[in-house]
Formats: sequence, C-alpha cells, structure tokens
Amino acid sequence: MPMIDTAHHAKKDASPLDYHTYGERLHRLIFDQGINFWANLAISAGFTYWVKHSAKPIWNGAASFASEKSTQTALKAVQYGGYGIGTIMALDGIFRGATSTGEKRSLDARASEVFSGAAIAGLGHLAGNSTNFVRTFLSQRPSKAQDWLRNKIHDWRGMNVFDPAHRQEVAKVIADGMTLTSAGTFIMIPGVWGGAKIKSDFVRWADRRHYGENAEDIPWVAQAHERIDNERKPTLVGYGVGRLGSMGAVYLAGYALGHNTSNIVTWAGNKFSMPALKRFRGIDEYSGIIGDALGSGAARVAPELSKRINQRLTQKGFWLSENQFEQLASHQKTGMDFNAISRIPLADREKLYHSAFQDYGKYVGMDTLYTMVTAGTVKPVINLARHIIPGLTYAPQTAQKETPEPRVSQITREHTVAGDIAAQRQA
Repeated sequence: MPMIDTAHHAKKDASPLDYHTYGERLHRLIFDQGINFWANLAISAGFTYWVKHSAKPIWNGAASFASEKSTQTALKAVQYGGYGIGTIMALDGIFRGATSTGEKRSLDARASEVFSGAAIAGLGHLAGNSTNFVRTFLSQRPSKAQDWLRNKIHDWRGMNVFDPAHRQEVAKVIADGMTLTSAGTFIMIPGVWGGAKIKSDFVRWADRRHYGENAEDIPWVAQAHERIDNERKPTLVGYGVGRLGSMGAVYLAGYALGHNTSNIVTWAGNKFSMPALKRFRGIDEYSGIIGDALGSGAARVAPELSKRINQRLTQKGFWLSENQFEQLASHQKTGMDFNAISRIPLADREKLYHSAFQDYGKYVGMDTLYTMVTAGTVKPVINLARHIIPGLTYAPQTAQKETPEPRVSQITREHTVAGDIAAQRQA
C-alpha cells in the first residue's frame, strides 16, 4: 500500500504552492544538502589539504609531456577548434532569430548560445596556451601553484591598503580561500546545474515510489509537479556566472575579514573605540580554532585511528605545510628550507607530523565560514542577476495539458439550457 504523507493533508489553510512532495524533499536532501553542501565541504577541504601538505610533484612527467611536439600540435588544434566552434555558436545566437520550423527563438536561448560560444572560445584559448603552465606548475608541488596565486594577489594595487608587514600574510589568506573555492566549482556542476535539469523527472519518479503509481491523481501532488515544471532553471553559463560571483565574494571576504589583525572589523573597532570589534581575529584564525577542536576531539575519540591516518599520509608524501615547516625550522633553528624535505628520513617525518585531523578540520572550518559569508552577501545578487540578464536561466518547455470540461449535474444543465432559451425569447 503506498504511503500517504499525512503532514501535507493537515495544512488545510496552506496554498498548494506551499506543498513540498516527498520527491521534492528527497531531491533537496541529495542535491542541495548532500552534493552542494556536504560533498562540496569534504572535497574542497581535502583538495586544499592536498595543495598545502603534499610534498610530491603534481605530475612527474609534466615537463616531458608538455615538450612533446604531438602535445603542442594537439593543444593548438583544440585552441583553433574552440575559436571556430565558439564563433559559429555566438554568431548563430546573434543572427538566427527563428528555428528551422519557423518558430521564433527566445531571447534566453539566443543569449545563452552567445555566452556558450564565448566560453568555448575562451577555453580553447586557455588550452592552446597551457604548455607553459603544464611545464612550470604541474612538475612542482601543488603549493607552488598557490604561491604563484599568492604573489599575484600580493602585487595587486588594492593590497596597498594593508601594512607591508602583513601584506604577504593577507595574500596567503586570500589564496587559501580561492583554493577552497576552486575545487567546489567542479563538484557543484552536478548539484546546481545537473540537479535543476533533472528535477522534474526525479521528483515524479520518487513520488510514484512513495505515493503509488497514481501519484499524479493526488491534487496537491499534481499541483506541486506543475510548479516544479515551470521553475526557471540555470543554464551552464548561468551556473558559471554564479560560481564566479561566489569566488569573487570569497576573495573580498578574505581581503576584508581574513587576516587576524589586518581586517575591516578590527580596523573599525580601533577607529571607533569599540572593544567588541577589536577582539575579532579573522577567518583564518577562527578556522584554526575550529580545526584544533575537531582534530583534538577526533584524536581523543579514536587515538589509534588518528595515529594510523597520520602515518599513512606521511608515507604517501603528505606532512607539514610550507608555513608549518617554516615555523618548525625557525623554532628549532635548523635553517632548513622546505625543499630539504626529501632528505628527512621517513621515521623522523612521522615523529614531526601528527596533526592531520587538525589541518583537515581547519580547512573544513574555513570553507564553512566562507560559505556563510557568500550565502549572506553574493547569493541574493546572483539570484537577482539570473532574473534580469537573459541567457543565465531558461524557462522549460512544459507540455500543455488539456483541461477537462467540468462535470455539471443534469439538473443544473437543464436549468441552464432553459435559461438560455428564455433569454433569447426576451431578446
């Protein structure tokens, strides 16, 4: 017997538009909470841990691969192919106003095609000019790529507002935030863009399993399905614009709130003599506090597991980050730089590094704090842009259902016919 969601039937005064079916709640659980939040959080923190703590090159054969003539030829072919396809798509979106059947194309469809063409041309350009990137960055530790980003941020003119003594640290905080965000870009494609694309079919499938094969016969379920069918959905370009907005918000959050002393809240506290604001310590330091709490708690709950994970990661080439290593070398006055890591015996590395849980927890905390900032600032702006700028969303082509003629009792129908005859005679 199919299960009926009695909670919805209790909402007598609610509008049918307020109803959320079982399938809709399951879709939200999997895509919004499962992929967009928890998977994004775990993988983004893991990616940042890999960037910061891996002592191995990203790709040992990167330099030789990039130097091969066949590689360069293939990448140039991708570059010019991207130029050609992107240009054709953009021109098609600009000049073709109707489909092959003569139906007028919507502004959303044409704008989306123009944006997509520009994106394909841009990706082709990046591919054709990527040999230096492959040769330079992929043959080194991943932290070197982040060092490059940090130096670019450091040299930005807007960084001149910070004390020179703190400028490099602020740039590092911003680079950490950008590293966190970059991994989530690829994780959220199935969650945001793909999830919206399959929502109607997914919800109907789940509702049939929950309410029975005749779920569409339940009035409020049918109305909920119709509402979902008519929801505007993001295009892939619209998703990209939203993601760029989120990365920009993370950049600004790191710029304004990241460092423990050089941040806008502490500045306001000092400027206006407000002790509560003076005590603000920045996203980076609060992330460290969260990481220490999570890591020490996990180590207390499962000390043997914590030890094995640290040993395993050390054996795989993960251990102190460059910043941690510099602090340790300075404390022990060894004068050793990070490049000497390969000469340190494995047994000594395992003795030195025992904070994997704390480090991973720090990046979890950092991602959570940045998510809170972007959700409260940039998300409303992105939602507004998607409603204003054509091509960022599209209205799905929903099938027009025939509305059956309402049944009228025989008596009412007879009285109606009699009334029509009487009115004609009077006329």
